[in-house]
Amino acid sequence: MVGESVARVITRFMENMPMLRILLGLAATVIAMAASMGVGPSLAKNKPAIKEIETFAEEAYLYGFPMIVGYDVLYKWLIDRDSRQFKAPINQLHNEAQI
Repeated sequence: MVGESVARVITRFMENMPMLRILLGLAATVIAMAASMGVGPSLAKNKPAIKEIETFAEEAYLYGFPMIVGYDVLYKWLIDRDSRQFKAPINQLHNEAQI
């Protein structure tokens, strides 16, 4: 029962923090990819060099960050009705007259 209430609190927190959820997902993906490459504790003798790991992390950041920012913008414009930047729901036209 305590586990359920903790899970409920975490779920509610994650629903309110979509950007954090995406960043945690990206971090988990990078860790999983690094583990599949043999980075970390393993018995393999051909471990990648630190420079190779840094390059991999930099490429993952350069590839993933624009996707996260784009998702954040779409979420604020189209999904989060409480956002000050909300325009209209998906598949509905919206016009702002600005001169």
